[in-house]
Amino acid sequence: MKIGSLNINGVNAFGNTRKPGAWEFFEWYAPDILLLQETKGNLAKVKSAIGPMLDGYNYIPFVSESKGKAGYAGVAMCIKKSFLESHQSTCVVKPTPWFDGGDFRITAVELYDYLPDSVDEATRNAFKYYGTGRIIMYEDVEDNIIVGVYTLNSGGKDELRKLWDKMFLQFIQKLISSDKNVYILGDLNVCHTSLDMWDWNNQLNCYPGLMQYEIDGFTKLLADCNLVDTFRHFNPELRRYSWSAPKVPLSKGWRLDYALTNKIENVVDSTIQHEVRCSDHTYIELTIK
Repeated sequence: MKIGSLNINGVNAFGNTRKPGAWEFFEWYAPDILLLQETKGNLAKVKSAIGPMLDGYNYIPFVSESKGKAGYAGVAMCIKKSFLESHQSTCVVKPTPWFDGGDFRITAVELYDYLPDSVDEATRNAFKYYGTGRIIMYEDVEDNIIVGVYTLNSGGKDELRKLWDKMFLQFIQKLISSDKNVYILGDLNVCHTSLDMWDWNNQLNCYPGLMQYEIDGFTKLLADCNLVDTFRHFNPELRRYSWSAPKVPLSKGWRLDYALTNKIENVVDSTIQHEVRCSDHTYIELTIK
């Protein structure tokens, strides 16, 4: 199975036919499950912008949008029809508030719904505004859980980011405790080590994604949940980045996009692809048995 992930920086921009975008992307990459971040819209907008591409490559899209700010954040999970059809051999119906396909289900997860009572109203409102529409999850009867995530950017929101990291850790810990095969892909908005940023020494603690508390939070997520950074597992010393600023080459980039798992023995390969550049981020792909 191939699982891909890309922050598209807006579905309208991604679907713009006047520049490299969705058509070129799907010609190169067509994973069984494609996770998109920063869609900036609801299902109707996604279908309007890239519907012909999804139909042409036989994908069914599922979308979670921000609950606090229209046109902000947003994630999608696009699943090939052939993949879904192959998972209909058994039928185990599970209750879900979102979508149940028999032996699989897809859920929009909101950490906002699990904030403790001790969180004050102002923080709660800010979390709803900035922190929703960021997680989408697939589960099946073969004990696979796939989480697509777009982590809250800390720019001007350090306390919210710390709260996000805490809530996300608790959410993943619950998934891991089930001893299922958990795969987490997306834009995690952090550079973990000096290998993940081209100018680490000069920019550490200067920009969102490079703050020490973010790095420590990511380290804690890996340690407490027994997660493996799959790209780094296969490429322990390679400097290969998944984001760069507009008009800046990827050689001066950051690695913000990750594929994590608690079952590294199931992983065949983990890559960061640079063949088609249709966003400020690049595509990452995880191949599992």
